[in-house]
Amino acid sequence: MSSRLFALVVAIDSYKSGNIWNLHSCVDDAHKIRDWLELDLHVPKSHICVLLDHEATKRSIEDNFTQHLTNNASIAPGDAILIYFAGHGSSIPAPPGWFRGDSSEQQVEVICTYDHDMKCPGGRIAGISDRSLGAMLQELAAMKGDNITLVLDCSFPPLSTSQESHRSHTRQTPTLKATPFDLHHGLWPSSHPQSPGFFRRQHNTHLLLAACDKDEQALEDKLGGHFTHAFLEVAPGLELHQTSYSSLLEQVGERMPAVQRPICLGSHKGRAVFNGRAFAQDPRYGRAYLHTHVVGGPQMLEIDFGEIHGVTVGTTFSLHAHNFKGSHNPSIGRAVACSVTPVSCCANVVSIISGYNSEGHYWANIVRWHTESPFRIRLEATMPSVIRKWKLLRRIPYFTHPGDSELVRVDKGQAADLSVSITRNYLTVEHQSHHLLANNPLKVASVGRDDCDVLTAAARFHMQLGRSNPLHPLQSFIDMELYRLDPSTWLRTGWNVLDSGNARLWHQTSISSVGCPVTPCSW
Repeated sequence: MSSRLFALVVAIDSYKSGNIWNLHSCVDDAHKIRDWLELDLHVPKSHICVLLDHEATKRSIEDNFTQHLTNNASIAPGDAILIYFAGHGSSIPAPPGWFRGDSSEQQVEVICTYDHDMKCPGGRIAGISDRSLGAMLQELAAMKGDNITLVLDCSFPPLSTSQESHRSHTRQTPTLKATPFDLHHGLWPSSHPQSPGFFRRQHNTHLLLAACDKDEQALEDKLGGHFTHAFLEVAPGLELHQTSYSSLLEQVGERMPAVQRPICLGSHKGRAVFNGRAFAQDPRYGRAYLHTHVVGGPQMLEIDFGEIHGVTVGTTFSLHAHNFKGSHNPSIGRAVACSVTPVSCCANVVSIISGYNSEGHYWANIVRWHTESPFRIRLEATMPSVIRKWKLLRRIPYFTHPGDSELVRVDKGQAADLSVSITRNYLTVEHQSHHLLANNPLKVASVGRDDCDVLTAAARFHMQLGRSNPLHPLQSFIDMELYRLDPSTWLRTGWNVLDSGNARLWHQTSISSVGCPVTPCSW
């Protein structure tokens, strides 16, 4: 299933007011955060709302916060919510009575929206104040639960800070024209008095990850904000589904310059990142159980992959500690299938990392299928894409013994199962004659990828085409129906595409949908 994470990502480099200097890498940071969410955590694009530069006005941020998060019916209580901001922070003198007690020298921290410090009906835009955002987060937590992470890659200058002293690569700016009155004018309707600043120690509605402490500056360079850059360096190397926020920030801080220390605040900083809800299970991994048939004998694994999955004797598995997407999951061992049943197999353990203790429970992923007939690919390339062809050639062997590789390349088209033309931006693939695909009107397709993933998927599909049980033992006992599933909810969509043993699948392209009759495996 898809990741149960929803995100609002806001980044501003270019500000509307001429009194605010522009930044250089906030928008790039937002793109990197979005890529991390989509590619590493497998968050659907529809779960991510991105507002950049002129899109990130005060009104737009507040409206999208409400529509995409608070009132989003797709978000269930407890789902993970990420709110990310990269841009300027600022400070404005507190209005009388804003804080309890004497407020003569106290300041209100504000996030600078695109239209910060610009004229509006009744005054000027004073960004989004700590009190307004606090009220918005309280409403969100009441509706969707407290699994909310607020990330701020900005800083909030003291009121005494001069404008000129912070122009160089600093994500903070003085506010020159907006007044304490404008703070009151722009308050979120449900705002109420609270402790000062974003940096309260015990948030119970959300968890705050901030680029620096109150007396420091959030810095950027050509690589991005120092905080965001360090975060994206560290996160992919951690088992995030069981890493606490405080531990994560400690490791991020080790990658940052000493003048800037990231902080983690909130009642839930000991909780695992996103409370584990952002990390969908990876169906490519099957459970593996360690056991010993004879005392002192070799270690064996029983793995939940069998003949129905394409496993044969000699299939090689990598072993892993978990099966969560987006959470670092290196191989900790290797095993080879020695006997296979329809739905499982036994495998000899080839290696296990010394000292690793999983109490006999692992997750297995197939790394070599041991197919008798490898999938044969013919590669062609235009002159501008020679380098891309060379990269693919390095990953696909020219000749191999049976079982050594599921992909091999050939020189002649008639000897290939798939012909691949490599262009600058995509691969064009054409399947060759196969009796089960003879009536398929879609022989050629363009794929916007340049790695082996699409070729590996084609090889595995091709492997299953020829698999059948000649006895048809279940044919008179089972009726089958085939439907598309929504990738986010896994709910059934559309109609039954299986008719008399043939599935009429519709290949979605950016131009049209093409019907593709495919004969499934015989049962």
